[in-house]
Amino acid sequence: MLSHHPPKRSALLGVPLLLTLHNAEEALFVPTALRTAADRLPATLAAVLPAPETMYAALAVVTVVPWLVWLLGAARRETRLGTRLLLLLQCVMLVNVGWHVAAAVVLGGYAPGLATALAFNLPFSIYLLRRALKERWLSAGRVG
Repeated sequence: MLSHHPPKRSALLGVPLLLTLHNAEEALFVPTALRTAADRLPATLAAVLPAPETMYAALAVVTVVPWLVWLLGAARRETRLGTRLLLLLQCVMLVNVGWHVAAAVVLGGYAPGLATALAFNLPFSIYLLRRALKERWLSAGRVG
C-alpha cells in the first residue's frame, strides 16, 4: 500500500521549519506586545517583563536548537533520539498554542505568534503526533 505521507525525515523537518516561521512572527511583534502587556498587567508583573533584546536572544536559541536536533539526529540516520526530541519539541509547540490563545486574551486581541500557532502549529502538531502514534515511531510504553 502506498503512503500519502512524506517520508518520516521530511515530516520531522516540519518541526524546525514551522518553529522558525513561528518565532519570526513573534520577533516581529515583540516590542509592541511587551508595551501592551506592561500597560495591562499589574505593576509588579509588568516590572518583570523581559526586554525585547532578551526575547530576541531567547527566540534565537529556541530557533537554532530544533535545527541542530534535526541535523544531528533525524536528518542523518533518523535516530530514535532525534525523533523523540523532535516529537517532544512538537508537543511543546502544541502546548504553546494554548499559551498564545491565553496571551491574546490578556492583551485584548492579537498576541505575537498567535497566527502561526493557530494556522500552522496546531494542525501540524495534530498531524505529526497522530502519525507518530499510528506508525509507532515511539513504543507505547514510551508515550505514556
